[in-house]
Amino acid sequence: MPLTDKNKAVSRGIWAVTTFILVTTWVSVFIFSDVYKTGLVDGKRQELIQMNSVVAQHTAALFKTIETDLSVIALWLQTTHSKDPVSDPTFIELVKRLKQNSESLVDIRLISTTGKAYAVPVLADTPVVDIEDRDYFYESPAGENSQIHISDPIVGRITGKWLMPVHLHLKPEVAGFRMVLAVINISKLVAIQKNWIIGSHGSIVLLHDDGTLLSRAPHKEGLIGQNFKETPGYQERKKYLKGCYISDGKNADGVKRIISYERLDKFNLFVSVSRGYDEALQTFYRLRQDVFFGAGILTLCVLGAVLAIQRAQNTLLRVQQDYQSLALIDDLTKVMNRRAFMANAELELTLTKERGGSLAVLMIDIDHFKRINDQSGHAAGDEILKSATQLWRAALRRDDILGRLGGEEFGVILPAADMPLAIDIANRLRSLTAEQTSIGTVKGPLTVSIGVSVGGKDEDNIRDLLRQADEALYRAKENGRNRVELYAPTA
Repeated sequence: MPLTDKNKAVSRGIWAVTTFILVTTWVSVFIFSDVYKTGLVDGKRQELIQMNSVVAQHTAALFKTIETDLSVIALWLQTTHSKDPVSDPTFIELVKRLKQNSESLVDIRLISTTGKAYAVPVLADTPVVDIEDRDYFYESPAGENSQIHISDPIVGRITGKWLMPVHLHLKPEVAGFRMVLAVINISKLVAIQKNWIIGSHGSIVLLHDDGTLLSRAPHKEGLIGQNFKETPGYQERKKYLKGCYISDGKNADGVKRIISYERLDKFNLFVSVSRGYDEALQTFYRLRQDVFFGAGILTLCVLGAVLAIQRAQNTLLRVQQDYQSLALIDDLTKVMNRRAFMANAELELTLTKERGGSLAVLMIDIDHFKRINDQSGHAAGDEILKSATQLWRAALRRDDILGRLGGEEFGVILPAADMPLAIDIANRLRSLTAEQTSIGTVKGPLTVSIGVSVGGKDEDNIRDLLRQADEALYRAKENGRNRVELYAPTA
């Protein structure tokens, strides 16, 4: 083959390889972006579902408390016909305590058969309000006497603030009163819910079963009391008791959101928590920008290199990548370093969970090691560390894992070890160390303190077990050193 033909063949080969590399790179970039985005969205959905569950539990507890309070008041009225509740000291104290328990979130009124709303107690500066024209005055829900009814939000005639009426009909009417009314201060409810909002586009919405918006955090004046029955979001909520979906962004503010919802059947309510979709994916957008930028730079570099090769009529471009091997052994003691120890510990815990049984963790600390270093020098301290680890390795079982976690602190993983066996091994290590007349170049006894923790349950993780062993080690130090302590949770 002539030289020029060979050069052309090499050039075609280089371009073919380059094209394959660049196509593979960009396909990989797009696949990675899609997979990462999907995983991130799923993670954000789960976070939102968990937060929605918290808000739903709080909301259910609030209305359950109101239901209980109103039932207590109704029972008092039905069992004390001869007393005027508005002026009775016992009743006033009862209502006062119920209000205090809600931290002023809920106020309580007695509604007469003529539509008068009486505060308890009746104060000179608190006028009796006529609510006969309010819709909830005529609402008469079916069901038991203890069943509350949540009405559409209203603007208070005295305070001018948005309120959520919750009433309980008295069956039969008592002492001229038709119902007991609790009004929720929506602004205070929103102030509580703001603590759970995620992101600047997040919101928490309380929606009645008929589509009426009862409250929204953050508060939006124009939305309270509006009916959203015909919106796609409401129709989505009506399908299931709970769920999570992504809106199309065709709402009032044009923001696309991830929305989680849960229905409270007992109270005919929907609790919904949302967060901005783009806001939730900021990490993905930044990463995608960096990856695309990197891929673009890589593309330019590869093309530049190929052109340079052609110009120089080189036949091959050798690209060599250096891999730095991960150091697994501590240079001084020749046992595992912290990173290797943690990796092996995670693996052993996983195997323990799969097999069943238990696993023990020991935390060993050489007593007064700083004093030894100060008195005998760091070289002597190093000799102690080397000699002590050799002693311990000889005493441990074949499958036990010993690692240096830092300074004079060491960790031991004991696979298939229950509490008695773990304590026995720990005491053996402690005794062997204390029995030595000299370790390294240092004469005299050397002692260690050891903390023990045992785990293996599905919910256990190695960092918690290490922390527990470390707490037990700390207690061993406090109790005089040269001893073994088992982790015991504090009450």
